[in-house]
Amino acid sequence: MILRKKGLAAGLTVLVACACMRPQMPSFAAETDMPKTYAAESAGSGDLSLYDLCRTAERADYPELSDAEFANFRMVTAGTIGEGILYRSSSPIDPSLGRNAYADREAEKAGIRTVLNLAENRAVAESYPGYAETYYSGCDIFFADMTTAYASDSFRFSMTGTLRFLCEHEGPYLIHCMEGKLRTGVTCALLECLMGADLNVVQDDFALTYQNYYHVADGIKQPVPAELEPTVRSLIVDYLSLLFHEAPDAGDDLAGKAEAYIRELGFTDSEIAQIRRNLSGETDAEETEPSASETRTETALSVTTVPETTASETAQTALTNAPPPKTGDRGSTLPVLFAAALLFPSLCLIRGRKKGKP
Repeated sequence: MILRKKGLAAGLTVLVACACMRPQMPSFAAETDMPKTYAAESAGSGDLSLYDLCRTAERADYPELSDAEFANFRMVTAGTIGEGILYRSSSPIDPSLGRNAYADREAEKAGIRTVLNLAENRAVAESYPGYAETYYSGCDIFFADMTTAYASDSFRFSMTGTLRFLCEHEGPYLIHCMEGKLRTGVTCALLECLMGADLNVVQDDFALTYQNYYHVADGIKQPVPAELEPTVRSLIVDYLSLLFHEAPDAGDDLAGKAEAYIRELGFTDSEIAQIRRNLSGETDAEETEPSASETRTETALSVTTVPETTASETAQTALTNAPPPKTGDRGSTLPVLFAAALLFPSLCLIRGRKKGKP
């Protein structure tokens, strides 16, 4: 009994130690900690922060936004990402933000086939009211249940599964979390970097979410204050630095940094190349079909185009190119023997003519 208690105490000590070692995130990191409506306590102080922004779940509070913008739903085309291949949004199934129905309709319009759900596991997702009736539920879905501790092993595990699912499934793809802001923002930023986007473009896409959500003053959506824009843009740089082990800068080889990170997750060069093909809109069929066609053409030419050679050379070529007999397969040797028997008299006749015999 004493040993059991000691073992339990040791186990708890390890758990506490692991919790204390969890990497610290930059401030205002966890999107689930953002209040649904946040009244600015320091409204008159002049010291604004991201926590001074607020959003609502009411469509009427965003009269200047389209339904897609209200749902934070948009196409991602940074770098060499193809048109109509990659999309991002808030949750199409979580009703807490009041945006799920709008996001689900936009997903259907875009013809989404593969969904990367970074917010929750399957059990939680399927527990939302009306889940089975959504367009979303008929897609191929990966439930990543991703943390916002971007330097943690848990995050790396979820990101590995997410990228592998993307590698093995066809688009159009939809990436979402709850708001489509942080976990979605980091994942999209990684893919944008991989596909050759420069840092300014990555920052523009990340910051657009804040314009779609914040801030609401007197019930009406207002632009994010200009003084907060540098803070928003620097946020994605902080997050990418946790992946790349250094802060990315304008002019850096972001594609190389993203590729190195994905390789650290265990992906091979061919798998990384497949991810790039999927995101660019290329397909294996497009790549292999021309080569197959060329092969068929070459084969046809080799059969139909016969050079002017003697009968002996033709016969020798036929025998040389005949497939070797298979061990234990007697039937495969008969065609070769039969061909040789037919060609032997011709060979003798040709050799005789060369020697001047009638």
